[in-house]
Amino acid sequence: MSSHSTWRAALAARLAEWKTVLLLIGGLLVLLLAVPASRLKLDESIESFYTPDDPFLLAYQESKRTFGGDEFVMVAYQADDPTSQDELLKIREFSDELSAVPGVRPESTQDLDDILNNPRASLQMRIYLRIINRKLLELSRRVLIGDDGQTTAIVLRLQDEAESPVSRTETFRRIRQLADAHDPPAFVAGEPIQVHDMFRYVEDDGWLLGLASSGLLMFVILLFFRNLRWVFLPIAVIHVTLIWTKGALFLSGMQLSMVSSMLTSLITIIGIATVMHVTVTYRELRETLTRTEAWAGTVERLVGPIFWTCLTTAIGFASLLSSGITPVRSFGIMMSLGTLLVPLACLLILPAGVLLGNWQADPRHPWGEDWARRRLRGLAVSAVRWKWAVLTCALALSSVAGWGLSRLTVETDFSKNFLEESPIVQSLRFFEDRLGGVGSWEIAFDAPEELSPDYLDRIRNLVDELRQLQLPDGTKLTKVVALTDGLDPIPGLLARRIEDKLTYVDQLQPE
Repeated sequence: MSSHSTWRAALAARLAEWKTVLLLIGGLLVLLLAVPASRLKLDESIESFYTPDDPFLLAYQESKRTFGGDEFVMVAYQADDPTSQDELLKIREFSDELSAVPGVRPESTQDLDDILNNPRASLQMRIYLRIINRKLLELSRRVLIGDDGQTTAIVLRLQDEAESPVSRTETFRRIRQLADAHDPPAFVAGEPIQVHDMFRYVEDDGWLLGLASSGLLMFVILLFFRNLRWVFLPIAVIHVTLIWTKGALFLSGMQLSMVSSMLTSLITIIGIATVMHVTVTYRELRETLTRTEAWAGTVERLVGPIFWTCLTTAIGFASLLSSGITPVRSFGIMMSLGTLLVPLACLLILPAGVLLGNWQADPRHPWGEDWARRRLRGLAVSAVRWKWAVLTCALALSSVAGWGLSRLTVETDFSKNFLEESPIVQSLRFFEDRLGGVGSWEIAFDAPEELSPDYLDRIRNLVDELRQLQLPDGTKLTKVVALTDGLDPIPGLLARRIEDKLTYVDQLQPE
């Protein structure tokens, strides 16, 4: 007997001898890690998508420090005449209700009434606002009022999540509750709520996918082997592995990412495949051997293949660490850890699971197994006999697949992440059709301490270029707003110096 066989036989004997102790150790680890595992949460911040030194992230953080953040939620609805005094009063009342929602910065709320009847402006400025009413409406076009003249919006600015008295989920729930109760019902959209909904759907889908995959596999295993013990064993291995993995991730300070929704389903696949190898091998050996001998033979035959399969799979997932996308890298760490914990869970659970007790100790033969073996054997013989034809077909399919791969494009439409009938997509369609959309870009650059006419002219030129920018397919910016759009309507009779005009602009701003 070779040294490898001796080592494997000794391992099988020790596992059988210490099966109860090993099971208790596995149970103790589950108890220790169950609470940390339950506390593992999704990192729902935009920052989680980037590495700490990413230029885009650094620019975003600098913008937040300079301008106080740019997390806006927009609430819009149809009105017969949003500029009438009666409708402006209704807008003000609805705006006040929305501003009172915990997590919203009330001093930053913008609405059409605030623009046309600014309560912060001086008496002189209020008189002037009535004169330039049309210019103010144009400035608010596609932001607070639609091109159709029958759509109005209220823009809410969110508090920093660390300072908010309630969670983002609660803030969005209350905003949507008010929007649904409004007459007519209002639509809610904005980048923060889109990201929030995306993570909610990812989390829910991950849970549903894990539940569905476990349930389906349990049904298939029960159908094939007609044995509850051998249905329970793979499920136990899977969920013990998940608890260990999530608990270890929480203790290490990591959080789940958007990509991590596949963790449960992939661990399920790896765990099921591993235990199925054990099941089939044990069942074959059990036909001529005792339970202990069949277990020993199974360990000797599979310990090497299972170890190397899990190790190479973990290395494959670890290769994701080379990605420049932070969620992909964290997913690689999670899956590598989970894959390596599958064989450990098997070592602690399967000895007792296979050998303890006599209840349904042996898996049965699946229905149609002999027929399936004959067909598979025939398929293998045919593949060898017609090897050149098989190779030609494989090359042809690979060529077609390569041609299709070269024509794949990246989907950049965020709404494609959701079902067409979902509330967020319906809201996005409303904003795109009536207000030009909800997506926004911020262009920030250094400015001199004292603004000069020449510098403002450069800003105007940049604004003109942005407004004329158009892609070959007709895509263009629907709204461009700059500091000069607030300064230019103020006449020289009211304020000659740029500093004086800035003072009037400050009166018009919500904060």
